[in-house]
Amino acid sequence: MPIDVIQTQHIETEPVIERTPLYVSRYEIDAESPVLISTDHYMATTDEMQESIGISAPLVCGIFAAGKEFAVLDTRNTPKVNTPLLLIDGEYSRIKGTELGAFKGLRDNEGVEIGRIKHTDRFKYPDTVSACHFSLSFDEKNEQLKVSDMNSTNGTFITGYIASEIQKQELVRSDFTRNFGRYAMEELESRYGDGDIDAPYGYYRNHPIIGRNSQSVRNGVYGTTSSEMVLVDDKSRAMRRVTDGFLDRLTGDDRNSLTTTIGVSSVLRVAERYVANVMRYDLDAVDRISRPHYDDNGLIDLSEYIHNGVGVCRHQALLAAHFIEESIDRRIIAGSVGVERNHDLEVQGAHAWAVYRPPVGDAIIVDPAQHFVGTRKEAEKQRRWKYSLANVVN
Repeated sequence: MPIDVIQTQHIETEPVIERTPLYVSRYEIDAESPVLISTDHYMATTDEMQESIGISAPLVCGIFAAGKEFAVLDTRNTPKVNTPLLLIDGEYSRIKGTELGAFKGLRDNEGVEIGRIKHTDRFKYPDTVSACHFSLSFDEKNEQLKVSDMNSTNGTFITGYIASEIQKQELVRSDFTRNFGRYAMEELESRYGDGDIDAPYGYYRNHPIIGRNSQSVRNGVYGTTSSEMVLVDDKSRAMRRVTDGFLDRLTGDDRNSLTTTIGVSSVLRVAERYVANVMRYDLDAVDRISRPHYDDNGLIDLSEYIHNGVGVCRHQALLAAHFIEESIDRRIIAGSVGVERNHDLEVQGAHAWAVYRPPVGDAIIVDPAQHFVGTRKEAEKQRRWKYSLANVVN
């Protein structure tokens, strides 16, 4: 079943047929239907992977198998690697000095099976992984990696760009409901009271409601009239713990002397990566936590999701915005932060992200769910989710 499927189709004025990637996050592979991953679209660049794990190869996709994580790298331009793709253990890093053998080369038109009884000289598996869990094969000519679930007990999940052939028609596409966020906030305002200069969207149980024009998320609540209301409880033990972890990764041991040397890009990328690290995307787990709070817009602390290590885009966006706001308050960077969202009728889904607004220049999207940091123009160029909002031109 698809989880949080994001279509990145570029709209043309004339009907054409072309290969179009679909970005998916935690997409569960049906055992009867293998998934084809596009190997010419990357989740992370060569430079980013070199910085994070010490391997100069772009990230093609992530594979999740019952508590065991893998990554596939495109190594065709990587010296000393003689296979076009490389499957690595999700915890492998040359920088951290993990086991040298925690990888397996993928050759053109050669199948590889992964599971608890497969390649045990290279990978260590938890008991939750099936004996034969999933298989891989690479078709270099068509730039496609086929991933198949082998009727595993606990499922195989993919994050990456799915390749597909889509017949485009002349703008036969229901584009974004650009006013989705505004209508949602108006409905919340009608139920929960008037706003003021500190809370333009009003208050919910004495907490400012967070909307697209809010300049702060601290102690605010975020939600819609059909979901839980999430409180950014910045003084909770769980929030303080992850905030300290973020600052440690950002500034090292001395948080005062290094602040003037840290660039905006570093702050935003550390925020995005650390959120994805401490709060993995898990729709089912979030539903179990949130379900008791859906019907009456019950208030729930963001720390509940942090404590469980899970979230979806709205929770990840709130945590990223909190980290950025902490950086602003500490004068590491200047500007303001908020959370935005929109709704795409074609994929029948809404999406939320954090946005950093510098004193000068374009707003920068920070989206842990999509592993993206950049401007709206950069997102469009990379064929990412369309971060479109009414009256937003940058």
